[in-house]
Amino acid sequence: MRIFEYGEPTAPLLLLIHGFQSPFCIWDKYVEHYSKRYHLIVPILDGHDPDCPSDFISFEKCAAEIEEYLNGREVYAVYAMSMGGVLAATLLKRGRVKFKKAVLESSPLLSYNPFVAAYITRFYLSVTRKTKERDKNTLKNAARLVREDQYDDFIRVLDNMSDTTIRNCISGIKAFKLPRDLDLSAVELTYVYGGKEVFFGKIARFIKKHYPHASIIKIDGKGHCEDALLCPEVRIAELDKII
Repeated sequence: MRIFEYGEPTAPLLLLIHGFQSPFCIWDKYVEHYSKRYHLIVPILDGHDPDCPSDFISFEKCAAEIEEYLNGREVYAVYAMSMGGVLAATLLKRGRVKFKKAVLESSPLLSYNPFVAAYITRFYLSVTRKTKERDKNTLKNAARLVREDQYDDFIRVLDNMSDTTIRNCISGIKAFKLPRDLDLSAVELTYVYGGKEVFFGKIARFIKKHYPHASIIKIDGKGHCEDALLCPEVRIAELDKII
């Protein structure tokens, strides 16, 4: 895992964690904005580096690497998209990194049905293979998932992504379930999801039931991390109200 730092070294730490198959460049606008008042810690998760091929093994392994890298430094806030929220929740569960705020967007924090997980695994294995083969329809659909200026980096991530990484990511998500009894009393927890995301609405209700101090933000009419990926200025304006 490669980890990058930006901003003033003495400023409060802001940890940014990307999602599954997301290119590192999704953070460019966030880094430009938040490096003015935070010290940013931005990892490229195993299996997602366009320049240094590797395999994603587990969320526990990634969490341990981040813990070692931080070396006891307290994190003011973490903002994590999609699968990145599972890693953030793993860090919260392990309790070795202290957070004041955690913003998790469209993160799959409840375990998947095995049949659903198997379907999702087959889907991503197929899409990734077709991307590598430059299937025209697959590339056309891929272009809708990221901004135009990030498309080439997105394709490079998929070109370097192994079947092992895909299987381990989905397997890790399938197995993860946010505990009902974590001591998050000192953490300002916010869960964000799009109004089109039925499964993530279920997660939001779970969080509100077991962590009633948490804030839930539903973005009507939006899909999976839609503004976060395609309209970062919109997401940044909303994040500014939280962190």
